[in-house]
Amino acid sequence: MLKIKGMSIIITGGCSGLGLGMAKKYSKAGARITICGRREEKVKKAQKELGSNVLSIVADVTKDSDREKIIDSALQHGNKIDVLINNAGNMYRGQIEDLEEQKLLDIFNTNVISGMMLLGKAKKYLAETKGSNIFIGSVHNRRAFPGASPYAATKGALETLTKVLAAELGNKKIRVNCVVPGWIATERQKKLWLTPEIIKDNYSYLICKGGKGGLGNLRYKSSTNRSPTKFTEGKLGESLSLRLELRLLADIGLLGKPNAGKSSLVRAVSSAKPKVADYAFTTLHPSLGVVDYSADSSFVISDIPGLIAGASEGVGLGIQFLKHLSRTKVIVQIVDVYEKEPKEIIEEIKELSTEITNFDPMLINKVKWLALNKIDLISEDNLEELKSELENQYKND
Repeated sequence: MLKIKGMSIIITGGCSGLGLGMAKKYSKAGARITICGRREEKVKKAQKELGSNVLSIVADVTKDSDREKIIDSALQHGNKIDVLINNAGNMYRGQIEDLEEQKLLDIFNTNVISGMMLLGKAKKYLAETKGSNIFIGSVHNRRAFPGASPYAATKGALETLTKVLAAELGNKKIRVNCVVPGWIATERQKKLWLTPEIIKDNYSYLICKGGKGGLGNLRYKSSTNRSPTKFTEGKLGESLSLRLELRLLADIGLLGKPNAGKSSLVRAVSSAKPKVADYAFTTLHPSLGVVDYSADSSFVISDIPGLIAGASEGVGLGIQFLKHLSRTKVIVQIVDVYEKEPKEIIEEIKELSTEITNFDPMLINKVKWLALNKIDLISEDNLEELKSELENQYKND
C-alpha cells in the first residue's frame, strides 16, 4: 500500500472541488501539499481551511513564470516532489457551429498544454523520487454529451498523452497515469447539472444570483453638498450558459431496435401517424399517441427512435431520446422475432436491457413489458424453444 505520510504533492486547481478534496485527504494522511489557484480569495480561504501541512499559492498554470513558482514553492515546502496532480481545468460548451476559436485555444491551453509544460519542469525532481504524474480525465470520454465537444476533446487528448508519456518517462522511473473520476457534486457541476425538473406551473428555482446595484452621486446629495462627485460601483451578477431539455410525458414508452414495429404499433392503437417505412431509423423524433380504451379513459404511448448497440454511449440516435423513458410509467421492449433463432431473440432482449441500464440505472426499477412482434410467423418448434429460454431468463424476476 502506498504510504502518503512524508510525501510532497503538488495539486493544481487545488482550491475548490476535486482538488480541494484531494488536498484535505492527503494532508490529513501526513503529506506536504502545495496547491495553487488563480483567485486570491479562494487561495486564502483554502489555506485557512487546510492548515499548515498545505501551502496555498496564487498561480496561473497557463503562465510559464507561475509554473516556475509552483515548482519552487513545492520544493521549499516539501523539500522534494513525489507526485504532481494536474487537476486544473476549465469547461467550455457549445454547439459546433457556435464555437469560438480563441475559447477553444484557451481550454486546450489550460486543460492539456499547461499540464504538459508543468510536468516538463517537474520531471527532474520526479525522477529523483521515482514519483508520479497524474492527469485528471473525464467521463466525457466514456459517454457522449452533446454540446461538450471542446471539453471532451481536451480530456481525450489527456488519455492519449498519458500513454505516450508513460512510455517516454518509464525509463526514468516516473509513473504517468490518467484517473477518470465519476461525477462529483462540485459547485460548478451543481450549476451545470443539478438544475431542477420543472413539472408544475409557477415553479421557481434560483440558478444564478443577480448583481448588486451601485449608488449614483444623487444618493450622496445633502444640504451641504449640492453637487457630490462620490458614487459606488455595482457588482455584476452571475452568468451561466444553460441547456434546457424537454422530456416527454407518457404512460408507456416503446423501446426497440430500428424497424422493430414500434411506430406500426402506435399507428394501430392510436390516432397518431408516425412515419413507417422499410428501412432503419425511419423514426427520427419521438412521437406521442393517445390510446382511448373506454369512453372516459385513455393513456399516452411514446415511440422513440430505434436503439443500436452502444446507444447509451452515443452511438446512433437513441441516446438523444432515452431520457424520455424516465417520464414513463411502463417500458415496453419490442422485439421483431421474424426469421430469428430463439438465441438471437434472447440476445436482443438482453442488449436492450443493457442499454437502458447503462444510460440510467434507475430505469431498471420501472415496470417493463416484453412484446414479441410477428410471433405468429415463427415455427412451433422455435416458439417452444423461445418460451423455454424466456422462462429460464425471467424465472427469478
